[in-house]
Amino acid sequence: MIKGKIIYFFIQIGISIFYIIPFRILYILSNFFRFLAENIIKYRKKVILKNLKNAFPERSETEIKNIKRDVYINISDLLLEGLKGFTLSKKTLIKRVVVKNPELADKYFDKNLDIILLTSHITTWEWTCLILSHYFKHEFRAVYKELKNTQIEKFSYLKRTQFGTKLYPNTRTRDFFYEESDKPRIFYMLPDQNPASKGLAHWRNFFNIDTAFIHGPKKYFDKLQIPILYLNIVRVKRGFYECELMEFVTEDEIGQDIDVTGRYVELLEKLIRTKPGNWLWSHKRWKHTRN
Repeated sequence: MIKGKIIYFFIQIGISIFYIIPFRILYILSNFFRFLAENIIKYRKKVILKNLKNAFPERSETEIKNIKRDVYINISDLLLEGLKGFTLSKKTLIKRVVVKNPELADKYFDKNLDIILLTSHITTWEWTCLILSHYFKHEFRAVYKELKNTQIEKFSYLKRTQFGTKLYPNTRTRDFFYEESDKPRIFYMLPDQNPASKGLAHWRNFFNIDTAFIHGPKKYFDKLQIPILYLNIVRVKRGFYECELMEFVTEDEIGQDIDVTGRYVELLEKLIRTKPGNWLWSHKRWKHTRN
């Protein structure tokens, strides 16, 4: 109890510091943390290198090294941007995270249709979760993992929902999809992580490796029979992002047996290959094997 309060106190101090730090200084700090993480602490260096070499066996050592550096830059930027995000106004976030074509979702709203919105851990997902509700007429819902420290959890929840996002802990996934609303809903999902249960995994070829993916998008598409969009998030420059909605499973395909997981994996790999350093290579993506 006391330990949790002490941790919360120092986090509050840290957030207060990030409130006054301008973005120019933020990215100088990020460069410093990148250097520490890559060269001194060597944060998950073996995992990152193993993942990159597995995914890009055709790349030279120099190319792998360059991608690895980009991975650490991305991780450092995301960490500090995540903390800075708790201090940002709605106006600032709208300036820094732009959705180019929200009308693609609006057409489904006008037909009173819910949407599953897929994205991935490419560039920012924290800032998008904070501000995407501004761009959509739908009620915007996202799933998150609760923090063990109750005070930090309460603070984080209030900050993440202050602009309209409706958050559900991953222990309430059923409520996430089935809790009623007075208007159509968007269900925001990031399914490029490892499944909690290998027995429920969908196995697909990903970077020429047999890879386990979570079953959620396919499962709930089959149950709910609603369209699916993909949100492609691009870092225009440090601290600025453009999001573009892409048709993924259209209204015309509802009722068909669509390989949602296969489509997602194919698109995800294509997007990662365009700028490999922007994906989260620090997690153990291939820790599960089918047998």
